[in-house]
Amino acid sequence: MRHWKTTTALLILTVGIGTYLSRYEIRRPSPEERQRLSKEVLNIAPDSVSQLLLDLPDVKLTLTRQADSWRVSPANVRADDDLVHRLLDQLAPLTAERILSGSAERPLEASAFGLDPVVGQLTVVANGTPATLLLGEATPVHSNRYVKVATRPEIFVVPDSLFEAAQHPPEAFRDPLLIRLDSWLVERLAAVSPASSFSLTRDQGTWTLALSPAQPGLPALTDHADRAQVEAFLSRLRALRITRFVDDAPQVEALSTWGFDQPSAELTIRLRQEPPASITLFFGRPLPDDAALVYAKRSDEPSLYAVAKADVESLWSDPSSLRATSCFEFFTGQVTKIEVTREGRPWTMERTESEWREAGSATALDRSRVDDWLGELAGLKVAGFVDEASSDPARYGVQPPVGSIAAWTTPEQPPQRLLVGAPIEGSTNRYGQIEGREVIVQLPQQVMELLVSPERFRVAADAPAGPPGLPSPTPPVQ
Repeated sequence: MRHWKTTTALLILTVGIGTYLSRYEIRRPSPEERQRLSKEVLNIAPDSVSQLLLDLPDVKLTLTRQADSWRVSPANVRADDDLVHRLLDQLAPLTAERILSGSAERPLEASAFGLDPVVGQLTVVANGTPATLLLGEATPVHSNRYVKVATRPEIFVVPDSLFEAAQHPPEAFRDPLLIRLDSWLVERLAAVSPASSFSLTRDQGTWTLALSPAQPGLPALTDHADRAQVEAFLSRLRALRITRFVDDAPQVEALSTWGFDQPSAELTIRLRQEPPASITLFFGRPLPDDAALVYAKRSDEPSLYAVAKADVESLWSDPSSLRATSCFEFFTGQVTKIEVTREGRPWTMERTESEWREAGSATALDRSRVDDWLGELAGLKVAGFVDEASSDPARYGVQPPVGSIAAWTTPEQPPQRLLVGAPIEGSTNRYGQIEGREVIVQLPQQVMELLVSPERFRVAADAPAGPPGLPSPTPPVQ
Protein backbone atom coordinates (compact mmCIF):
# COMPACT_ATOMS: atom_id res chain seq x y z
CA MET A 1 0.00 0.00 0.00
CA ARG A 2 2.82 2.39 0.87
CA HIS A 3 4.48 1.65 -2.49
CA TRP A 4 1.22 2.47 -4.30
CA LYS A 5 0.91 5.81 -2.48
CA THR A 6 4.48 6.73 -3.32
CA THR A 7 3.95 5.98 -7.01
CA THR A 8 0.77 8.05 -7.06
CA ALA A 9 2.49 10.99 -5.41
CA LEU A 10 5.35 10.89 -7.89
CA LEU A 11 2.89 10.73 -10.78
CA ILE A 12 1.00 13.77 -9.48
CA LEU A 13 4.27 15.64 -9.01
CA THR A 14 5.42 14.79 -12.56
CA VAL A 15 2.10 15.96 -14.05
CA GLY A 16 2.30 19.16 -12.04
CA ILE A 17 5.80 19.93 -13.20
CA GLY A 18 4.83 19.17 -16.79
CA THR A 19 1.81 21.46 -16.53
CA TYR A 20 3.93 24.25 -15.12
CA LEU A 21 6.53 23.89 -17.87
CA SER A 22 3.91 23.81 -20.63
CA ARG A 23 2.03 26.83 -19.28
CA TYR A 24 4.87 29.04 -18.21
CA GLU A 25 8.35 27.96 -19.21
CA ILE A 26 7.69 26.67 -22.74
CA ARG A 27 5.49 29.66 -23.54
CA ARG A 28 8.02 32.22 -22.38
CA PRO A 29 9.40 34.28 -25.27
CA SER A 30 12.81 33.38 -26.59
CA PRO A 31 15.69 35.84 -26.00
CA GLU A 32 15.33 37.06 -29.60
CA GLU A 33 11.60 37.54 -29.15
CA ARG A 34 12.11 39.44 -25.87
CA GLN A 35 14.60 41.73 -27.58
CA ARG A 36 12.15 42.42 -30.40
CA LEU A 37 9.30 43.11 -28.00
CA SER A 38 11.49 45.50 -26.01
CA LYS A 39 11.84 47.66 -29.12
CA GLU A 40 8.13 47.85 -29.90
CA VAL A 41 6.90 51.42 -29.76
CA LEU A 42 3.31 50.55 -30.69
CA ASN A 43 1.63 47.40 -31.94
CA ILE A 44 -1.93 48.16 -32.97
CA ALA A 45 -3.98 45.77 -35.11
CA PRO A 46 -5.38 47.71 -38.09
CA ASP A 47 -8.82 46.11 -37.73
CA SER A 48 -9.10 47.42 -34.17
CA VAL A 49 -8.64 51.10 -35.18
CA SER A 50 -11.77 53.24 -35.34
CA GLN A 51 -10.22 56.70 -35.68
CA LEU A 52 -6.99 58.46 -36.68
CA LEU A 53 -6.25 62.09 -35.80
CA LEU A 54 -3.45 63.69 -37.80
CA ASP A 55 -1.82 66.95 -36.71
CA LEU A 56 1.20 67.44 -38.98
CA PRO A 57 2.74 70.39 -40.84
CA ASP A 58 0.93 69.57 -44.11
CA VAL A 59 -2.26 67.96 -42.82
CA LYS A 60 -4.69 68.41 -39.95
CA LEU A 61 -7.68 66.10 -40.23
CA THR A 62 -9.57 63.17 -38.69
CA LEU A 63 -10.13 59.82 -40.33
CA THR A 64 -13.08 57.80 -39.02
CA ARG A 65 -14.02 54.23 -39.87
CA GLN A 66 -17.62 53.76 -40.98
CA ALA A 67 -18.55 50.11 -41.59
CA ASP A 68 -15.96 48.83 -44.07
CA SER A 69 -14.70 52.20 -45.32
CA TRP A 70 -13.06 55.38 -44.03
CA ARG A 71 -14.31 58.98 -44.06
CA VAL A 72 -12.44 62.28 -43.84
CA SER A 73 -13.72 64.83 -41.33
CA PRO A 74 -14.92 67.52 -40.96
CA ALA A 75 -16.46 67.32 -44.46
CA ASN A 76 -17.34 63.60 -43.97
CA VAL A 77 -16.20 62.68 -47.47
CA ARG A 78 -14.85 59.36 -48.77
CA ALA A 79 -11.25 58.60 -47.80
CA ASP A 80 -8.59 56.78 -49.78
CA ASP A 81 -8.82 53.41 -48.03
CA ASP A 82 -5.54 52.25 -49.58
CA LEU A 83 -3.63 55.21 -48.13
CA VAL A 84 -5.25 54.75 -44.69
CA HIS A 85 -4.34 51.06 -44.66
CA ARG A 86 -0.74 51.83 -45.61
CA LEU A 87 -0.58 54.23 -42.67
CA LEU A 88 -2.09 51.69 -40.26
CA ASP A 89 0.34 49.02 -41.43
CA GLN A 90 3.18 51.22 -40.13
CA LEU A 91 1.79 50.74 -36.61
CA ALA A 92 1.46 46.94 -36.69
CA PRO A 93 4.02 47.07 -35.20
CA LEU A 94 6.11 50.23 -35.08
CA THR A 95 9.59 49.06 -34.01
CA ALA A 96 12.44 51.27 -32.84
CA GLU A 97 15.92 51.17 -34.33
CA ARG A 98 17.23 52.57 -31.04
CA ILE A 99 15.84 53.57 -27.65
CA LEU A 100 17.17 56.67 -25.87
CA SER A 101 16.80 56.79 -22.11
CA GLY A 102 18.03 59.50 -19.82
CA SER A 103 18.90 59.31 -16.15
CA ALA A 104 17.94 61.18 -13.03
CA GLU A 105 21.17 63.14 -13.23
CA ARG A 106 21.02 63.76 -17.00
CA PRO A 107 17.42 63.63 -18.28
CA LEU A 108 16.76 63.80 -22.00
CA GLU A 109 16.00 67.27 -23.34
CA ALA A 110 12.91 66.81 -25.54
CA SER A 111 13.66 70.05 -27.40
CA ALA A 112 16.93 68.59 -28.68
CA PHE A 113 14.96 65.98 -30.62
CA GLY A 114 12.24 68.23 -31.99
CA LEU A 115 9.76 67.03 -29.35
CA ASP A 116 9.26 70.32 -27.49
CA PRO A 117 7.49 71.68 -29.38
CA VAL A 118 6.67 68.62 -31.48
CA VAL A 119 6.84 68.56 -35.27
CA GLY A 120 3.51 66.77 -35.28
CA GLN A 121 1.46 64.12 -33.60
CA LEU A 122 -0.66 61.13 -34.50
CA THR A 123 -3.46 59.83 -32.28
CA VAL A 124 -4.86 56.34 -32.86
CA VAL A 125 -8.12 55.21 -31.26
CA ALA A 126 -8.16 51.40 -31.08
CA ASN A 127 -10.79 49.40 -29.20
CA GLY A 128 -12.01 52.67 -27.73
CA THR A 129 -8.61 53.61 -26.22
CA PRO A 130 -6.52 56.49 -27.67
CA ALA A 131 -2.74 56.33 -28.06
CA THR A 132 -0.83 59.47 -29.06
CA LEU A 133 2.52 59.34 -30.83
CA LEU A 134 4.59 62.53 -30.76
CA LEU A 135 6.73 63.08 -33.85
CA GLY A 136 10.02 64.95 -33.63
CA GLU A 137 12.81 65.91 -36.01
CA ALA A 138 14.50 63.62 -38.50
CA THR A 139 17.79 62.13 -37.35
CA PRO A 140 20.97 63.47 -38.96
CA VAL A 141 21.65 60.13 -40.68
CA HIS A 142 19.93 56.93 -41.81
CA SER A 143 16.54 58.51 -42.66
CA ASN A 144 15.08 57.93 -39.21
CA ARG A 145 12.99 60.14 -36.93
CA TYR A 146 12.69 60.76 -33.20
CA VAL A 147 9.30 59.85 -31.73
CA LYS A 148 7.79 59.50 -28.30
CA VAL A 149 4.66 57.87 -26.93
CA ALA A 150 2.85 60.53 -24.89
CA THR A 151 2.52 58.25 -21.86
CA ARG A 152 6.12 56.93 -21.84
CA PRO A 153 9.44 58.60 -20.94
CA GLU A 154 11.66 57.02 -23.62
CA ILE A 155 12.54 58.61 -26.94
CA PHE A 156 12.59 56.21 -29.85
CA VAL A 157 14.41 56.30 -33.17
CA VAL A 158 12.11 54.83 -35.84
CA PRO A 159 12.18 54.66 -39.66
CA ASP A 160 10.87 57.83 -41.27
CA SER A 161 8.36 55.80 -43.33
CA LEU A 162 5.64 56.46 -40.73
CA PHE A 163 6.01 60.24 -41.09
CA GLU A 164 6.14 59.92 -44.88
CA ALA A 165 2.94 57.85 -44.91
CA ALA A 166 1.09 60.49 -42.88
CA GLN A 167 2.58 63.73 -44.23
CA HIS A 168 0.35 64.43 -47.25
CA PRO A 169 -1.91 67.35 -48.16
CA PRO A 170 -5.53 66.81 -47.11
CA GLU A 171 -6.68 66.10 -50.69
CA ALA A 172 -4.36 63.08 -50.82
CA PHE A 173 -6.43 61.36 -48.11
CA ARG A 174 -9.57 61.57 -50.21
CA ASP A 175 -10.69 58.71 -52.43
CA PRO A 176 -9.24 59.48 -55.88
CA LEU A 177 -11.82 57.31 -57.68
CA LEU A 178 -15.27 58.53 -58.68
CA ILE A 179 -16.79 55.15 -57.79
CA ARG A 180 -15.59 51.85 -56.41
CA LEU A 181 -17.41 48.76 -57.63
CA ASP A 182 -17.39 45.04 -57.00
CA SER A 183 -18.33 43.59 -60.40
CA TRP A 184 -20.24 40.70 -58.88
CA LEU A 185 -22.54 43.16 -57.04
CA VAL A 186 -23.62 45.00 -60.22
CA GLU A 187 -27.11 43.87 -61.32
CA ARG A 188 -27.89 46.50 -63.91
CA LEU A 189 -26.22 49.45 -65.55
CA ALA A 190 -28.01 52.05 -67.70
CA ALA A 191 -26.11 54.71 -69.66
CA VAL A 192 -27.57 57.70 -71.50
CA SER A 193 -25.68 60.17 -73.68
CA PRO A 194 -26.23 62.07 -76.94
CA ALA A 195 -24.02 59.51 -78.70
CA SER A 196 -25.81 56.38 -77.50
CA SER A 197 -28.02 54.88 -74.83
CA PHE A 198 -27.68 51.33 -73.61
CA SER A 199 -28.23 49.09 -70.63
CA LEU A 200 -26.56 45.96 -69.29
CA THR A 201 -28.56 43.55 -67.15
CA ARG A 202 -27.22 40.47 -65.37
CA ASP A 203 -29.29 37.32 -64.90
CA GLN A 204 -27.50 34.38 -63.22
CA GLY A 205 -24.14 35.25 -64.69
CA THR A 206 -25.43 36.08 -68.20
CA TRP A 207 -25.35 39.69 -69.35
CA THR A 208 -27.93 41.16 -71.74
CA LEU A 209 -27.23 44.28 -73.79
CA ALA A 210 -30.09 46.59 -74.83
CA LEU A 211 -28.91 49.27 -77.24
CA SER A 212 -30.93 52.29 -78.38
CA PRO A 213 -29.73 53.97 -81.59
CA ALA A 214 -28.39 57.49 -81.54
CA GLN A 215 -30.35 58.39 -84.68
CA PRO A 216 -34.19 58.26 -84.71
CA GLY A 217 -35.73 55.69 -87.00
CA LEU A 218 -33.06 53.06 -86.55
CA PRO A 219 -34.14 49.83 -84.80
CA ALA A 220 -33.15 49.09 -81.23
CA LEU A 221 -31.54 45.76 -80.41
CA THR A 222 -31.39 43.38 -77.49
CA ASP A 223 -28.77 40.66 -77.47
CA HIS A 224 -26.34 38.77 -75.28
CA ALA A 225 -23.39 40.78 -74.00
CA ASP A 226 -19.83 39.53 -73.89
CA ARG A 227 -18.78 38.89 -70.28
CA ALA A 228 -15.16 39.85 -70.92
CA GLN A 229 -16.20 43.10 -72.62
CA VAL A 230 -18.63 43.94 -69.80
CA GLU A 231 -15.88 43.36 -67.25
CA ALA A 232 -13.54 45.60 -69.30
CA PHE A 233 -16.23 48.31 -69.32
CA LEU A 234 -16.65 48.03 -65.54
CA SER A 235 -12.88 48.21 -65.15
CA ARG A 236 -12.78 51.48 -67.12
CA LEU A 237 -15.60 52.78 -64.94
CA ARG A 238 -13.76 51.80 -61.74
CA ALA A 239 -10.62 53.53 -63.03
CA LEU A 240 -12.38 56.87 -63.57
CA ARG A 241 -10.29 59.21 -61.42
CA ILE A 242 -11.24 62.50 -59.81
CA THR A 243 -8.90 65.12 -61.24
CA ARG A 244 -10.14 67.97 -59.07
CA PHE A 245 -12.27 68.29 -55.92
CA VAL A 246 -14.31 71.34 -56.91
CA ASP A 247 -16.76 71.89 -54.04
CA ASP A 248 -17.96 69.75 -51.13
CA ALA A 249 -21.09 71.84 -50.51
CA PRO A 250 -22.29 73.11 -53.90
CA GLN A 251 -25.48 75.15 -54.26
CA VAL A 252 -28.38 73.42 -56.01
CA GLU A 253 -29.19 76.67 -57.83
CA ALA A 254 -25.94 76.34 -59.80
CA LEU A 255 -26.91 73.07 -61.56
CA SER A 256 -27.19 74.83 -64.93
CA THR A 257 -23.73 76.35 -64.43
CA TRP A 258 -22.22 72.87 -64.22
CA GLY A 259 -24.43 71.42 -66.96
CA PHE A 260 -26.41 69.07 -64.73
CA ASP A 261 -29.79 70.48 -65.74
CA GLN A 262 -29.19 68.69 -69.06
CA PRO A 263 -26.28 66.31 -68.39
CA SER A 264 -24.02 65.43 -71.27
CA ALA A 265 -24.13 61.86 -69.96
CA GLU A 266 -25.42 59.93 -67.00
CA LEU A 267 -24.96 56.40 -65.80
CA THR A 268 -27.06 54.54 -63.21
CA ILE A 269 -25.73 51.46 -61.44
CA ARG A 270 -28.01 49.13 -59.50
CA LEU A 271 -26.24 47.02 -56.89
CA ARG A 272 -27.30 43.67 -55.46
CA GLN A 273 -27.22 44.20 -51.70
CA GLU A 274 -29.55 44.61 -48.74
CA PRO A 275 -31.21 46.98 -49.02
CA PRO A 276 -30.84 47.33 -52.82
CA ALA A 277 -29.02 50.47 -53.86
CA SER A 278 -28.68 52.56 -57.00
CA ILE A 279 -26.09 55.23 -57.72
CA THR A 280 -26.27 57.63 -60.65
CA LEU A 281 -23.21 59.40 -62.03
CA PHE A 282 -23.86 62.73 -63.77
CA PHE A 283 -21.42 64.35 -66.19
CA GLY A 284 -21.81 68.00 -67.09
CA ARG A 285 -20.11 70.64 -69.16
CA PRO A 286 -16.37 71.41 -69.42
CA LEU A 287 -14.73 73.53 -66.74
CA PRO A 288 -14.27 77.21 -67.70
CA ASP A 289 -10.54 77.10 -66.99
CA ASP A 290 -9.84 73.65 -68.48
CA ALA A 291 -11.88 72.25 -71.38
CA ALA A 292 -10.22 68.85 -70.94
CA LEU A 293 -12.16 68.41 -67.68
CA VAL A 294 -15.92 68.07 -67.15
CA TYR A 295 -17.99 68.45 -64.00
CA ALA A 296 -19.05 65.17 -62.37
CA LYS A 297 -21.36 64.31 -59.51
CA ARG A 298 -22.77 61.28 -57.70
CA SER A 299 -26.43 61.01 -56.71
CA ASP A 300 -25.49 59.84 -53.20
CA GLU A 301 -23.00 62.63 -52.40
CA PRO A 302 -23.16 66.44 -52.29
CA SER A 303 -19.58 66.90 -53.53
CA LEU A 304 -18.81 68.33 -56.95
CA TYR A 305 -15.87 66.84 -58.86
CA ALA A 306 -14.02 67.24 -62.14
CA VAL A 307 -12.91 64.28 -64.28
CA ALA A 308 -11.12 63.95 -67.61
CA LYS A 309 -13.49 64.43 -70.53
CA ALA A 310 -11.64 61.82 -72.60
CA ASP A 311 -12.15 59.18 -69.89
CA VAL A 312 -15.90 59.83 -69.86
CA GLU A 313 -16.17 59.71 -73.63
CA SER A 314 -14.32 56.39 -73.73
CA LEU A 315 -17.16 54.81 -71.76
CA TRP A 316 -19.60 55.58 -74.57
CA SER A 317 -17.21 55.23 -77.52
CA ASP A 318 -18.70 52.03 -78.95
CA PRO A 319 -21.40 50.28 -76.88
CA SER A 320 -21.95 47.77 -79.70
CA SER A 321 -18.52 46.35 -78.81
CA LEU A 322 -20.15 45.01 -75.64
CA ARG A 323 -22.14 42.60 -77.77
CA ALA A 324 -21.24 38.92 -77.54
CA THR A 325 -19.36 37.69 -80.60
CA SER A 326 -18.38 34.24 -79.31
CA CYS A 327 -20.43 31.40 -80.73
CA PHE A 328 -19.91 29.37 -77.54
CA GLU A 329 -19.38 30.34 -73.91
CA PHE A 330 -17.46 27.56 -72.19
CA PHE A 331 -14.06 26.42 -71.05
CA THR A 332 -12.95 23.27 -72.85
CA GLY A 333 -12.64 21.35 -69.58
CA GLN A 334 -16.32 22.02 -68.82
CA VAL A 335 -17.69 20.22 -71.88
CA THR A 336 -19.21 16.79 -71.16
CA LYS A 337 -21.05 16.02 -74.40
CA ILE A 338 -20.94 17.11 -78.05
CA GLU A 339 -23.41 16.52 -80.89
CA VAL A 340 -22.41 17.35 -84.47
CA THR A 341 -24.93 17.26 -87.32
CA ARG A 342 -24.04 17.65 -90.98
CA GLU A 343 -26.48 17.24 -93.85
CA GLY A 344 -28.97 15.68 -91.47
CA ARG A 345 -26.53 13.04 -90.16
CA PRO A 346 -25.91 13.46 -86.42
CA TRP A 347 -23.32 11.82 -84.22
CA THR A 348 -22.48 12.24 -80.54
CA MET A 349 -19.45 11.90 -78.29
CA GLU A 350 -19.38 12.02 -74.51
CA ARG A 351 -16.69 12.45 -71.89
CA THR A 352 -16.39 9.93 -69.09
CA GLU A 353 -13.79 10.98 -66.54
CA SER A 354 -10.75 11.69 -68.74
CA GLU A 355 -11.80 9.81 -71.90
CA TRP A 356 -13.96 10.73 -74.86
CA ARG A 357 -16.04 8.05 -76.60
CA GLU A 358 -18.46 8.09 -79.50
CA ALA A 359 -21.96 7.22 -78.36
CA GLY A 360 -22.47 3.47 -78.59
CA SER A 361 -18.75 2.71 -78.89
CA ALA A 362 -16.41 1.26 -76.28
CA THR A 363 -13.29 2.60 -78.03
CA ALA A 364 -11.79 5.81 -76.67
CA LEU A 365 -11.24 8.70 -79.07
CA ASP A 366 -7.94 10.54 -79.37
CA ARG A 367 -8.16 12.99 -76.48
CA SER A 368 -5.56 15.43 -77.85
CA ARG A 369 -7.50 15.73 -81.12
CA VAL A 370 -10.76 16.29 -79.27
CA ASP A 371 -9.14 18.94 -77.03
CA ASP A 372 -7.67 20.74 -80.06
CA TRP A 373 -11.07 20.75 -81.76
CA LEU A 374 -12.82 22.02 -78.61
CA GLY A 375 -10.24 24.81 -78.41
CA GLU A 376 -11.10 25.88 -81.96
CA LEU A 377 -14.80 25.72 -81.10
CA ALA A 378 -14.36 27.86 -77.97
CA GLY A 379 -12.49 30.48 -79.99
CA LEU A 380 -15.03 30.66 -82.82
CA LYS A 381 -16.46 34.17 -83.22
CA VAL A 382 -19.06 35.64 -85.53
CA ALA A 383 -17.77 37.71 -88.43
CA GLY A 384 -20.73 40.11 -88.38
CA PHE A 385 -24.43 40.61 -87.70
CA VAL A 386 -26.89 40.34 -90.61
CA ASP A 387 -30.52 40.43 -89.49
CA GLU A 388 -31.49 41.36 -85.92
CA ALA A 389 -34.86 39.58 -85.82
CA SER A 390 -35.51 37.62 -88.98
CA SER A 391 -39.09 36.54 -89.67
CA ASP A 392 -37.86 34.07 -92.31
CA PRO A 393 -34.84 32.08 -91.05
CA ALA A 394 -35.26 29.65 -93.93
CA ARG A 395 -33.97 32.23 -96.40
CA TYR A 396 -30.61 32.08 -94.62
CA GLY A 397 -30.50 28.28 -94.62
CA VAL A 398 -30.71 27.93 -90.83
CA GLN A 399 -34.24 26.44 -90.73
CA PRO A 400 -33.43 23.65 -91.32
CA PRO A 401 -29.67 24.20 -90.95
CA VAL A 402 -26.95 22.80 -93.15
CA GLY A 403 -25.21 21.68 -90.00
CA SER A 404 -25.15 22.26 -86.26
CA ILE A 405 -22.91 21.83 -83.23
CA ALA A 406 -24.30 21.42 -79.71
CA ALA A 407 -22.19 21.42 -76.53
CA TRP A 408 -23.32 20.35 -73.05
CA THR A 409 -21.48 21.47 -69.93
CA THR A 410 -23.88 19.95 -67.37
CA PRO A 411 -26.69 17.42 -67.85
CA GLU A 412 -29.16 19.75 -66.11
CA GLN A 413 -28.61 22.69 -68.47
CA PRO A 414 -29.71 22.84 -72.12
CA PRO A 415 -26.86 22.73 -74.63
CA GLN A 416 -25.28 25.67 -76.37
CA ARG A 417 -26.12 25.16 -80.04
CA LEU A 418 -24.80 26.79 -83.21
CA LEU A 419 -26.80 26.49 -86.44
CA VAL A 420 -24.82 26.73 -89.69
CA GLY A 421 -26.69 28.03 -92.71
CA ALA A 422 -26.22 28.71 -96.39
CA PRO A 423 -23.14 30.35 -97.95
CA ILE A 424 -23.24 34.13 -98.30
CA GLU A 425 -23.15 35.17 -101.94
CA GLY A 426 -19.85 36.77 -102.92
CA SER A 427 -18.22 35.72 -99.66
CA THR A 428 -16.54 32.73 -98.08
CA ASN A 429 -18.65 33.26 -94.96
CA ARG A 430 -21.90 31.52 -94.10
CA TYR A 431 -25.11 32.53 -92.43
CA GLY A 432 -25.70 31.19 -88.98
CA GLN A 433 -27.68 31.52 -85.78
CA ILE A 434 -26.79 30.94 -82.14
CA GLU A 435 -29.66 29.21 -80.40
CA GLY A 436 -31.31 31.52 -77.88
CA ARG A 437 -30.42 34.64 -79.89
CA GLU A 438 -32.70 36.05 -82.60
CA VAL A 439 -30.01 37.65 -84.71
CA ILE A 440 -28.76 36.04 -87.93
CA VAL A 441 -24.97 36.22 -88.00
CA GLN A 442 -22.08 35.76 -90.39
CA LEU A 443 -19.89 32.78 -89.62
CA PRO A 444 -16.34 32.44 -90.94
CA GLN A 445 -15.56 29.64 -93.40
CA GLN A 446 -13.68 27.95 -90.56
CA VAL A 447 -17.04 26.73 -89.22
CA MET A 448 -17.31 24.16 -92.03
CA GLU A 449 -14.03 22.60 -90.91
CA LEU A 450 -15.56 22.19 -87.45
CA LEU A 451 -18.52 20.17 -88.78
CA VAL A 452 -16.47 16.99 -88.45
CA SER A 453 -17.25 13.30 -88.55
CA PRO A 454 -16.06 10.93 -85.78
CA GLU A 455 -13.22 9.66 -88.02
CA ARG A 456 -11.32 12.84 -87.19
CA PHE A 457 -10.88 11.67 -83.62
CA ARG A 458 -10.32 7.95 -84.16
CA VAL A 459 -6.93 6.25 -84.08
CA ALA A 460 -6.50 3.19 -86.32
CA ALA A 461 -5.48 0.09 -84.35
CA ASP A 462 -2.84 -0.97 -86.91
CA ALA A 463 -1.53 2.44 -87.97
CA PRO A 464 0.12 5.40 -86.22
CA ALA A 465 -2.11 8.34 -85.52
CA GLY A 466 -1.94 11.21 -87.94
CA PRO A 467 -1.34 14.79 -86.86
CA PRO A 468 -4.09 16.51 -84.84
CA GLY A 469 -6.59 18.50 -86.81
CA LEU A 470 -6.87 16.26 -89.90
CA PRO A 471 -9.68 17.50 -92.14
CA SER A 472 -12.94 15.63 -92.00
CA PRO A 473 -13.40 13.02 -94.74
CA THR A 474 -16.95 14.26 -95.11
CA PRO A 475 -17.17 16.07 -98.49
CA PRO A 476 -17.73 19.81 -98.32
CA VAL A 477 -21.28 21.05 -98.38
CA GLN A 478 -22.13 23.17 -101.38
